[in-house]
Amino acid sequence: MSSSNDDSLLTRPLAPEDWQALVDAWELPDFAASPEPEVPDADAATVEELAALREEAEHRGYEAGLVRGRDAGYQEGMAAAREEIEGLENRLRGWLSHLERPLALLDDEVTEQLTALATQIARVMLAREVRADNSGLPSIAREALTALPVSVRAVTLRCAPPDESALRELIDDPRFERLDLRADASIRAGGVIVESGDARVDASLANRWAATLDHLIGRVYPGPDQPIPEAVATPSEMEPSENDQPEATAETPVAAKGAAPARGHRPDTDPVASDQSTSAGDASQSAARDND
Repeated sequence: MSSSNDDSLLTRPLAPEDWQALVDAWELPDFAASPEPEVPDADAATVEELAALREEAEHRGYEAGLVRGRDAGYQEGMAAAREEIEGLENRLRGWLSHLERPLALLDDEVTEQLTALATQIARVMLAREVRADNSGLPSIAREALTALPVSVRAVTLRCAPPDESALRELIDDPRFERLDLRADASIRAGGVIVESGDARVDASLANRWAATLDHLIGRVYPGPDQPIPEAVATPSEMEPSENDQPEATAETPVAAKGAAPARGHRPDTDPVASDQSTSAGDASQSAARDND
């Protein structure tokens, strides 16, 4: 029975309504057309894309944050560096200002000491020179005589005893009716004092020394006719006392050239100072000869 049923199923023809509904006619494919893309599984593609988008977004966010953080950190670091540098500069300026004050005082002290030392060297050389060579004394005496008023006719020229012979040539000066040359032991060698009535010109070595130093440096140091200190003293210690200053006589109505200026007064002209410089230069040559 069963065998007959199976045979009937295999051999039974299909009705037209059956095969039209169940069977499709095969058609030759069109090889000229592009193949349709395969559509992947919708669920799997969506998960992978979301994961890739999230990873890309995280990467972009990290890069953007890194750039912003680097810029912010750079600006913050630069501001902190500038603030620290300004602080260091202010501290350095303060240190330098504290250093400049002692250095300025040291410069002043060194200048004073060098000036004092130079004057001591000059006074020693000058004292030696005036003892060894008085050939420049006549020119000093002429300058002092020229400082007298024109109306003076009788003049007394006093000098140190060793210098009397060097000044005898001035006795016959035609400008004066009488010129007396007198040796005075109170006058140091290298200086002269000219007197005529009330006029007096003090061209002693001490006065010329004081006038020269006052004109050059505005300070008076001990001269050749004063004791030489054992060591170069400070400027305050070397400032001569009132007793050491050349005394201005009351009988000096004429502001004669070569006379010592009053203390604190700077003379406009000092005709004897040039001779003082010449004597100092000659003194250096004499010292060199003595050393040889």
